[in-house]
Formats: sequence, structure tokens, C-alpha cells
Amino acid sequence: TSPPSTSPPSTSPPSTSPPPDCELSVAALLASNAELRVQNAHLIAEIERLRGNATLPSKLSPPPPSPSPSSPYPPPTAAIPAGGVLVLSGSHVQGASAAAGVLGCLKPGVNDATTSWEGMPHSTIAAQCCTATGQCRREHANECIAGDSQQLNGRIEALTYAQAVQKCAGFGLQMCQQSCTGKGCFYNHHPVFTSLPC
Repeated sequence: TSPPSTSPPSTSPPSTSPPPDCELSVAALLASNAELRVQNAHLIAEIERLRGNATLPSKLSPPPPSPSPSSPYPPPTAAIPAGGVLVLSGSHVQGASAAAGVLGCLKPGVNDATTSWEGMPHSTIAAQCCTATGQCRREHANECIAGDSQQLNGRIEALTYAQAVQKCAGFGLQMCQQSCTGKGCFYNHHPVFTSLPC
């Protein structure tokens, strides 16, 4: 018996033309690409028309910077009454000599931006509010009006008289006509705003 014959491998070069179904896929992709270019040209023309520009910038410009956050209180104004208002010691006991508790007088046009007054361990004037019947409120909704002085090591929120008036009004309250000593937030260590005339 003779061994099975094996034919030598084919040495002809592989075919370089793509199969017919690939030719259709390439043609479809080229047509789709051309269609997308036309759509893009129409979109760019519409964007230019809407923007009123002759050309689109090559790079998008960064958005404008956002405005700095504004204070929740109005800017200082001449909200101090014409005759001025007293700044009292936060530890002044009502009924004691009025002069002993007075630290100074805020004058309109002079002290509109004043947020501190010397004469107490901490100089920042504390905002405190009162009800229409004169009940002191150094806190609102369990939060100190200008921050808890003990927790903040005396660095409570610095407010002008106008801002303190606005803050109290926002709580449905008004400025006090007393020092509200012993009513919390460690404001006894601060001067306090009042609506008492000078």
C-alpha cells in the first residue's frame, strides 16, 4: 500500500478585495457620515443664526464668574434713629443705675457700619431681639442670634445696627430696650444693641 497523498499547500496570494457584504457596509457608513456632516452644517448655521454671530468661536469661553455671595442682611444704612441709640453692657441689670450700663451711643451717619464697642471682655456688639411685649430673645429656634459666644470664643457674628434690626425683624421680633442680662448665649460678656434713645 502506498501512503496517502497529500497535496502541497496553496501558494496563491490571498484575495485583496473585501467580501461583497463588507462593501455594502463601507458604502453605508460613508453615506451615513456624509448625511451627518450635512446635519452638523445645518445645526451650526442655526446656532449662528440664534446667537447672531457670523462664526462660532473655536473654543467655548468659560462661563462668567458667579457673583460673590451676598450677605443675608441689608448693607449698612442709616437705620439708626435720628437721635441715636444706646449700646449697653450685656451684663447690665435692669433697674440698676442706667448710666452704669451705658457704653456709648450709636449715631446715624457716624456709626452706621459700627460692629464693635470697647468696654467689655469681647468688643463685638451682640444682636439680641425682643418680642413686642419686651421679652428678651437672645436665641431663636434654639440658635443664638449672633452665635454662641462661649462656643465661638467671643467671635460672634459682627452685625451693624441695621443688620441686627433686619435679623430681628426676620424672626418676627424687634430690637430690645434693655440689656437682657442672663438670657443666654454668653452675651453678658459683650456690648449689646438696643433701641433705647441716647
